[in-house]
Amino acid sequence: MKRKNGKKNFGVLMAVMFVVNMVLGCPGVAYAADSTASTTVNGTISASIISVNVPATLAFNIDPNNSDGDQASKALIQSNTNAPIEVSINGGGDSFKQSVESEWQPIDYLPDELAWEKLGRSDSESSLALGLLICDQTQWRTLNLNDVLWVKELAGMDGYAVIGQLDPNASAEITFQTCHGNSFSESKVCTYNIIWSFSLAD
Repeated sequence: MKRKNGKKNFGVLMAVMFVVNMVLGCPGVAYAADSTASTTVNGTISASIISVNVPATLAFNIDPNNSDGDQASKALIQSNTNAPIEVSINGGGDSFKQSVESEWQPIDYLPDELAWEKLGRSDSESSLALGLLICDQTQWRTLNLNDVLWVKELAGMDGYAVIGQLDPNASAEITFQTCHGNSFSESKVCTYNIIWSFSLAD
């Protein structure tokens, strides 16, 4: 019995040695002392895609019969971009101005150019100051517009009027401010167009 077990153990030992020899004999990576090697790594980076949602229409309402009756829509600018973006409006009066189809076409003024509360009917019905206003400055990564951007002010600018920068996938609200007379013989409807410009922030 002992002799048979010895033969069995000897057979197992031989099998193990055979497997070890097979493993050690397999070809693999050879390392030699005092040698170097080089590997080329090729990387590809796609261009960032700018995606921003802005409302198709906005509105403001003037109630000359109520000193607290003026109302304006809040526009949500929503960035869907995975990088900071810069929000601008074209200067030169080409992108924040009255539409040629506007039913009422008042003259654009700055707020300090007229004594609005003293305007009579004729001046009230031919004058308006309309401006863009930031609702919450903390919503912006950086903010260039610290006051109201008036339509007439933008018309005299060259290039772009930079509003500010938004963080990746962030949103911010803007609204409108008006200065106007209070003498209107009938209801008025006007239309303005805004063309936004978006780019990657520096």
